Formats: sequence, C-alpha cells, structure tokens
Amino acid sequence: MKNIKMNDVQQPKFESSQGMPISEQHDKENIKDKTESEILSLPYSWTANNIEITLLGLGRVEGYERNNPLDNKKQYEVIIQFKNLLKTSNKITGGSFGFDKLNLKTDVGNIWDLKYNVENLTLTETLDPEEEFIRNESVFEIRKKEIPEHLLAEIFGKKYVFAIKLITNRRYKENTENYQFR
Repeated sequence: MKNIKMNDVQQPKFESSQGMPISEQHDKENIKDKTESEILSLPYSWTANNIEITLLGLGRVEGYERNNPLDNKKQYEVIIQFKNLLKTSNKITGGSFGFDKLNLKTDVGNIWDLKYNVENLTLTETLDPEEEFIRNESVFEIRKKEIPEHLLAEIFGKKYVFAIKLITNRRYKENTENYQFR
C-alpha cells in the first residue's frame, strides 16, 4: 500500500511513492507530463489531520444500479475507506478531506466524470475515536464496451494516476462486513 502523509493541510508534505509503470511507453509519457507521479497501484492511502483515507479500488455495480442506467451502459462504484487514527473524536474543521477531483479513463481513451454522489468522495463531519468505515456511493457510468483503465485523481491540488483495481462483489462483501456504511 502506498502512503502520503500530511501534517498540515495548508502546506502538505508528501512521502515519496514508487509508481507502477504501464505497458505502453507513450501513454506513460503523456500521463506523466500532466501529473505529480508515476502511475500508482491500488490500494493507496494518505493521512491528513490523523484521518487515513484509502482508495481501495472500483467495484462493478450489479443488480442494484443507481437510477437505472441505459442498456448500453455499466456502472462502477468507487470504494474508499476512512479511518480516524486517534483514540479521541476527530472533528474536521475548515473544509473537508478526500478528493478534490476524480475521473475514470477507459481503454479507448475516454475520460468520464462521476455520475452520482460526487460529495461522498470527502468527509466533512466528526469521526468517533478509531472509527473506520467504507464509502461506496460515488459511481461512474460508462459504455458497456469500454474497460476501466485508470483513475485520475486530484488530492490537495496535486494530480495522480492510479492503475485500476477491480474488487469483485464477493471479495468486496468480505472486506466490508466489519465496516459501517455511511
């Protein structure tokens, strides 16, 4: 798991992270020119004000699609874990923690915005001591023939590219049984 640690949200300090190169050199060069890092693997974590945020991956939404997508579309939910690292309540002050922006790039080069629940990419509340939970309400809706390839994220004003990690329904269910959904 890769980590970014932030001591002060106003002046972030990042730990160095090793990237995972992709197979096509020209894609790597084009993406790297626009980002702060190499292409990174998931899960990926960073810490801000004693709150650990982990981008676990994407899960295919099946059987309960949000707002009934068209027949030629499929949906993927973004799976994020939030954890209060303190043994006391941790109130988020002065804004929110999470993603500034998140997009999905597919195998054909299309870049998709989140379709539903963009606000669930961030936290704006108080967390109980050592509280830990997973959010999975934010959804991308893409064409059925396209395959998710990269998540393009902006975190505290810096851009990152993550190689997609798909979490299967069975594995996702096992991973989330101990967490509270919000």
